[in-house]
Amino acid sequence: MKTTNTTPDFKRFTFVKNKQRPDIYDLQGEPDPLLFHYFRLSKPLKPFLKKQGATYVLESWKNGKKTCFTGLKPTIIPNYYLGDIVLKYRGKTAKKSLILIKHEGEIITLYFFPSFTVYPSLRTKFINQFIEYQKNN
Repeated sequence: MKTTNTTPDFKRFTFVKNKQRPDIYDLQGEPDPLLFHYFRLSKPLKPFLKKQGATYVLESWKNGKKTCFTGLKPTIIPNYYLGDIVLKYRGKTAKKSLILIKHEGEIITLYFFPSFTVYPSLRTKFINQFIEYQKNN
């Protein structure tokens, strides 16, 4: 979805907490060939993730191989977390892509910005503009 001239294309996905495995969130709706169908959300255990400020770790697998791993850092807006992922598609590594998640208990909305990243100093401004755009559309 194209938002404005200043906001990049993005895709929105909804994930719901799995009732049998409470750390797993399953995709609802149409899958995307670049993105995962489910992910695990957990607290960071590795010191480097804690040092970087990650509140959560998001990881996913396909055919027994890890396809996604990122630390999610809190934003200044409650319940929103930011991370970046590098996905493999048909054996090729894609560029780093920004993800923004809204964590609402059993439902997580994931905004995926393919091949787009934001400099750390501009992330707060970007997130504020994007969330404002979401409210108005």
